[in-house]
Amino acid sequence: MYLNCHTFFSFKYGTVSPAGLFAEARKNAVHKIVLADINNTSAWIEMLRLCRENREEYNLESVPGIEFRSGDKFLYLAIAMNNDGFLEINTHLSSHNLGNIIPEGRAPVSNHAYTIYRLGSYHPSDLKENEFIGIRPGETRLIASMGLDHYTHKMVIWQPVTFTDKIGYNVHRLLRAIDKNTLLSKLSPEYQAGTDEVMLPEAVLFRSYWQYPGIIANTQQLLESCSVHFELGTPKNRKSFTGSRREDHFILRKKALEGFQRRYRKYDDHAMERLLRELDVIASRNFEAYFLIALDVVEFARSRNFAHVGRGSGANSMVAYCLGITEVDPMELDLYFERFLNPYRSSPPDFDIDFSWNERDTVTAYLLEKYKGNAALLATYVTFQARSVIRELGKVFGLPKHEIDAMVEYPGENHDRDNISRLIFRYAGRFHDMPQNLSI
Repeated sequence: MYLNCHTFFSFKYGTVSPAGLFAEARKNAVHKIVLADINNTSAWIEMLRLCRENREEYNLESVPGIEFRSGDKFLYLAIAMNNDGFLEINTHLSSHNLGNIIPEGRAPVSNHAYTIYRLGSYHPSDLKENEFIGIRPGETRLIASMGLDHYTHKMVIWQPVTFTDKIGYNVHRLLRAIDKNTLLSKLSPEYQAGTDEVMLPEAVLFRSYWQYPGIIANTQQLLESCSVHFELGTPKNRKSFTGSRREDHFILRKKALEGFQRRYRKYDDHAMERLLRELDVIASRNFEAYFLIALDVVEFARSRNFAHVGRGSGANSMVAYCLGITEVDPMELDLYFERFLNPYRSSPPDFDIDFSWNERDTVTAYLLEKYKGNAALLATYVTFQARSVIRELGKVFGLPKHEIDAMVEYPGENHDRDNISRLIFRYAGRFHDMPQNLSI
């Protein structure tokens, strides 16, 4: 009955790793949750992997959701019913992150996702079929006082999970102080979660709703209706460049042979034999489209006179050299194509193509527009590291710069200097490798 579980991918807010959340669900005998991080879906694939790998040991199902916020203001909770719903809420998240969503507005009406609002945001009578009011355990007494007894069919249990214990709550407060660049002692309550945002056995959670069994039933029905299927371990790349694999094969072969005549001016039997062998391997792995898309990027760069360099294992391919994706002759340098691609490799190889910093965004925009639906920026996660954590914690505890510098440079000598230093080093270990923001 947990529709709003956070992990530490709710940057500088959540405290629990996906593995920690799995362990917490197991401890409390919870078998289905909604993983709904703040403006983020980074944790869900990892949670899906954990659920599948540990299915025999403990059966947990995770449904993807997103807690939408504008700054620190909670807007609504979106929960995917199915794969189409997962696409919808992620598309909505992209618009939200680009600033295209009105912060005070309603969530878009969806046939594939549920929306949960805070009590008091909207009257239940104004809600659409897939919209509900989330009722916190301490809010059940307000239902009657607000005259909403006849609208409990539009209400569900809303018990966010942000940490697992008192230490986790302290970590959460430290994260919020770091995020707000303020002293811990001056952290406003509106910027932090309540102490009750923990997971409990469902029987204990239900006690708060004993007067309203319909709310429990609504929540159960909502959870049971959600199921998102995702196949792990298989390439999701676009399968064809032209729409026809046969046409892709013809075009790639033609362009490679034309490039061969430019690269190798006199006929070379040994080089031709290798080129044809590479083309056969590429065809056997159905990777023609991959080469043609890479070529398309390079041709776009040429059309704009953008400097570019193809490198990495892609330089082992004569086909790539003949197409002009790379400028390294693998025959001259005796580079093995099999390092890049071989008949036994199931996953696509990768081309590394470098562009100038002031031209890269133009190339990225071209790719995202031309291959819309099949192209995305790959994110990396910036994590807290030992030295930076000590600096951040020193600030929120109000230490002067020279004391923080001493703790960073000489941790052994300053570990037990006083109670504050002991606290900083104690909590610094809990921050290590915790993600703090996305990068490209």
